[in-house]
Amino acid sequence: MRNSLRAILDFFLPLHCAACNKPIPSGFGYVCSSCLGNLKRLPPEILSIEFNKKFAGTGYVNAYWAPYMFFRETGIQNIVHQFKYKNKFKVAFAMGALAGDILKDDAFSYKADYIIPVPLFRTKKVQRGYNQSEYIARGLSESLCIPVSAKILRRIRNTRTQTGLDLEKRKQNMDGAFRIKNASAISGKNIILVDDVVTTGATINECAKTLKAAGAGEIFVISFALTGIGRGK
Repeated sequence: MRNSLRAILDFFLPLHCAACNKPIPSGFGYVCSSCLGNLKRLPPEILSIEFNKKFAGTGYVNAYWAPYMFFRETGIQNIVHQFKYKNKFKVAFAMGALAGDILKDDAFSYKADYIIPVPLFRTKKVQRGYNQSEYIARGLSESLCIPVSAKILRRIRNTRTQTGLDLEKRKQNMDGAFRIKNASAISGKNIILVDDVVTTGATINECAKTLKAAGAGEIFVISFALTGIGRGK
């Protein structure tokens, strides 16, 4: 019965690829096989270089991983725009689960107690209707079997967009933007901190600093994509 209903829905309302917008078969997901194969994977050596540039010097982040490079006017940008601006939160969940599956294939070794998404300010979340990073985190959770806690880390300032700001201004923009709601819940706990796309790492570093100040153990960072490759910290 369920399969018959799915077939009827696919005929009248077929899923469309989040990258190219072409219809895709039921059951595959939200990105067609052609577009998925064209997404640029991040090699380990680039991840290591970018970790050293963006996070190592702060002492807040213990490790960083992302499956894909972000490039403008490509399928990866279309996917991000779908789940960030087009109300396609299910795409964010699917991409989180995909990232988790890839991470397991890459010899997953993060011993974490919780997955925590980078929070949105409350008014921005109301405007968007959801936090895309939380859905990525929930997809990761399903794949990695690590629980999500989306209420411990809060954004208490409605910061301006980071787009167009240099590194120092991004740091200033994020300074004091986050607060821990229940420090005892993360005391001594290892955390996977999740964002959609990392550019300079300023937002992540501020989140990690806040978590560390509240007594968290190791902080592992995962994002769906990485941009700004080769730019300073």
